[in-house]
Amino acid sequence: MKSILKFLGAFLICTTASFAQVGIGTEDPAESSILELQSTDKGLLLPRLTTAQRDGISSPAEGLTIYNTTTESLEVYELSSTSWKRLSKEENGTPSLTMYRAMNGANLTTSSNSTNFDQFPLDADDVTEIDSEYFEVVSNGKIKILKAGTYSINASWATRDLESGSVKYIFAVFKNGTRTGYMTRGVVNLPTDDYFGASGTFQHVFAEDDIVDISYYIGNTASNVPGDLLHIGMVKL
Repeated sequence: MKSILKFLGAFLICTTASFAQVGIGTEDPAESSILELQSTDKGLLLPRLTTAQRDGISSPAEGLTIYNTTTESLEVYELSSTSWKRLSKEENGTPSLTMYRAMNGANLTTSSNSTNFDQFPLDADDVTEIDSEYFEVVSNGKIKILKAGTYSINASWATRDLESGSVKYIFAVFKNGTRTGYMTRGVVNLPTDDYFGASGTFQHVFAEDDIVDISYYIGNTASNVPGDLLHIGMVKL
């Protein structure tokens, strides 16, 4: 009989505890919490993983939280985007990529066929700033997105001695080989051969490992035009 009473008592204690709040460092945890920690000289230490170790987690649960020792930041798993999101502030500012080249009259390819696009002749040698956790320059005008999210793209070029008359121009964005949108497009009508420049922007949600191809079209009747300045910029919002 005593054994049965002991068993029932233990069962009731465990059952009551399963519905109560748990406090560490306090005997009176907040009713709205399932767990409350209190200390004046210690902290909560989360699992510490490198990015490679984090990516080795099989089927991470929504809201799973770790400290990433590679990026030195808290990260939480977001199921809707199937990606890890930083919780801590970006100490180095907004993740960005900047590419620039002064062409000094070198040829920019042009075409009379508006379905022909040429890649911006900017590659890894023209990078002036890059957050390598977010961007990888693959080749001329091609950038690999390393983390999913919303990105803003801007690009500009300037030419020397663009021919007079009506000349069409387009800046296009391709994603994984498919045209996704335009940064700008228009027609310029110069009275004489002269300098001309244009710029444009485009915002889009990209997935991890997407390849962004930034291309242009200049409807010059000649096969090329002297280039002046080129620029590509990308920012993760």
